[in-house]
Amino acid sequence: MQAATKIPAPARFRVTGIEPSSVRAAAPADRLAYWRAVVAFGVEAKERELARGLDRRGKDLAPLSPKTIAQRKSAMGPADPRAPALQPAHGLSRTRSLFTGEATPDGCWFGWLVDPHTGEPWGNMLLIHRKGGKHLPKRDVVGLSPASLHDVTRKAAAWWVEYQAGRASTPEPDRPTYPGGKPKFLVGNVPRYTPRNPANAAPKSNARISQVEINGQAYILQSGSAAQTRRMIASGRYSGPRSRAERAAERVRLGLPPQGTTPTAPPRPPSPPARPERPDVARKPTRRKGPLDVPAFPASNATVAPGGALATHRAADVRRAIAGVLGPETTSQRLASLVGAPDDAVVEVMGAPGSSFVRYSVKHPAFDAFHGTFEKTPEGRVVHKIDRLDVVPERQARGYGARVHGRQVYWGGKHGLDRLTVVASRADNDVGFSVWPRFGYDGPIPESIRRTMPEDLRRFATLRDLLDDPEGRRWWLVNGDTIKLAFDLKPGSQDRMRWNLYWTRTPRNPIDNPR
Repeated sequence: MQAATKIPAPARFRVTGIEPSSVRAAAPADRLAYWRAVVAFGVEAKERELARGLDRRGKDLAPLSPKTIAQRKSAMGPADPRAPALQPAHGLSRTRSLFTGEATPDGCWFGWLVDPHTGEPWGNMLLIHRKGGKHLPKRDVVGLSPASLHDVTRKAAAWWVEYQAGRASTPEPDRPTYPGGKPKFLVGNVPRYTPRNPANAAPKSNARISQVEINGQAYILQSGSAAQTRRMIASGRYSGPRSRAERAAERVRLGLPPQGTTPTAPPRPPSPPARPERPDVARKPTRRKGPLDVPAFPASNATVAPGGALATHRAADVRRAIAGVLGPETTSQRLASLVGAPDDAVVEVMGAPGSSFVRYSVKHPAFDAFHGTFEKTPEGRVVHKIDRLDVVPERQARGYGARVHGRQVYWGGKHGLDRLTVVASRADNDVGFSVWPRFGYDGPIPESIRRTMPEDLRRFATLRDLLDDPEGRRWWLVNGDTIKLAFDLKPGSQDRMRWNLYWTRTPRNPIDNPR
């Protein structure tokens, strides 16, 4: 396998195995042309990712701290305090301007070139950000996101079809047009420092002196070593060379001792004596942080009564209808808890003995409509279908829907129900399309909605995947439509974990909190 020669090894990554079978059977020159096209499309895709502030997984990079925003600098041009992380000068920044690719007959390499300021590969700096630290959030941009790789694969396949037909040439990466042109580096053309009075001159370390030209303006960079320059530029504290007098004045201003002296360290306080072990007292087991499963909700004390055609039947007929679907152990309190009804509600049950379903309707001042169905499938599983759950306008945003859902999830899982289903609607006053997914509901995106989505969002198969993407979430809140969703009630499901996170992280009115 031929290795890249232009791109340094640190932070370098390889792309292979995405080519069509006809490429693998082609001549070496044609395979090289294909991978050169992949390089062009890959550089464009990485440029779009970085400009949007996304990492190698397509997620938003960690936000900048207020201190970093206030002190932001760039050696490549004017720094924008609000520019994405790792690129204070936008396209002029080294994270974007030094990114390139190199093709081989069997694949291609992507990575960053050598930084002329320090003489070190810029990928070294990006590896530091990928690892993170105590005061440095992890920001990993070494790689292409799955969405970008899918886009590159699709474009390269289409280009290969045109290339075989003789209608395409090797493309060039579509980079942005920088103001004044791309930065030009002129390294090593500054004369060495020569003191006017060599006898009285202070000895110089192996200083690195270089010149960089940015949009026609030359800047001189000088430091004690390349490593020091790299660290100072990365931290935003690089201010150029200073004289001995300037350095001394700076140390006085900061309250530091003169350079060359060893500061006296303050005495360390005595360490507290170790607490003696008590073998007669058993240690408490270490508790894991955070709840492990969905929060528990108390059983509902709502009134359960026959409704509809069963209103004239005996209570025994009502019990047989419920037992046939939910099991003989289902009490009135358990049924009200499965419904999620408030304590002061009335649950009217409708059905017939021997039927595979039981319908209910909840009467409560907080709901305009609240009814659903418990249906037993031929496989013996019970599905709870929520037909309508509308909160009256004056009681919205008070957590009524969340508490109903919490009871349904907790008691549904406890009773062994299979799943919850709902039609998350979008109408004049219906916001279910945005509320139910927050509770943990998920489902496939239908083709009718997929046709209206932007091309770069059509890669998402489920609504959850779409909403986990920042751009997809913004699109859905504006353009989302009615969609069928489901909630998996089995222990350990992803839906239950999502609901747990929502309930534990969302502030609620303590008066309305049932726990």
